[in-house]
Amino acid sequence: MSARPRLSRSRRNGAPLRRKPPGQRGLSPGLFIGPLLGTTIIVTLAWAASLEQSTPEIFAAASVFFALAEGIVLAFVAAAMSSRGLRWAIGLAIVTAILATPGRWEVAYLRTNQRPQLTDLGIDLGVTLLWAAFAGLAGATVLRERLLPLLPNR
Repeated sequence: MSARPRLSRSRRNGAPLRRKPPGQRGLSPGLFIGPLLGTTIIVTLAWAASLEQSTPEIFAAASVFFALAEGIVLAFVAAAMSSRGLRWAIGLAIVTAILATPGRWEVAYLRTNQRPQLTDLGIDLGVTLLWAAFAGLAGATVLRERLLPLLPNR
């Protein structure tokens, strides 16, 4: 063993290793694929939940199932992006929900042939944004350690 001290991992050739702050990293493909994949899954779940809406009980159960499944998808999107920071994770969960909203509305129109009123659409959008913010916050903080091992390449 030599008497000379070893350099730490943060130093290379005697110079400190420079790292970019979390906000200045390059854009990764996952940044775009995550919300698009999440949007596709949410719209597919909305379609599946609309298949069996014949009685009020089944309608309520399908609505609750869809809301929970949508929250899980948004939490996965936020957990996947949580390495970029909490703001990015919550922001991308909200963007995913915004991208899925017109698809959900179109699925509802195709199933019922009725357009809802503008106030109903506004309330739906507001609730969706709040749910996305909550699910994104949960996915990026509390559920992060449980969700990350379930994602591929993690």
